[in-house]
Amino acid sequence: MGISRKITTDFINGIKNGTYKKVGNYNVDNPSTNDLLNSYPNLKMGDAVVNAGHTFLIAANDSKNKKVYAYEQTPYYAQYTCWTYEQMANGKYMPFTLPSLN
Repeated sequence: MGISRKITTDFINGIKNGTYKKVGNYNVDNPSTNDLLNSYPNLKMGDAVVNAGHTFLIAANDSKNKKVYAYEQTPYYAQYTCWTYEQMANGKYMPFTLPSLN
């Protein structure tokens, strides 16, 4: 019971099929750096970003300084990290949220 484990492909497909709502406006199949950079200021606590190999949860968005604080897990530990908008856009991280959170 409970919530099944998800992988990055599940999140990307979920953005495409509407299970998860895009934050901002970008093409999921080929997101442009500019579209992603314009989307990140809209991220809120509890939203997430995903690319083909990694995802992380947004803890806080410092839009003034163009960076987010995030919770992510890379083997073997959970981490509290900081990402700039530029780093995320260069990594093609697509922002999304649950429809009920928006």
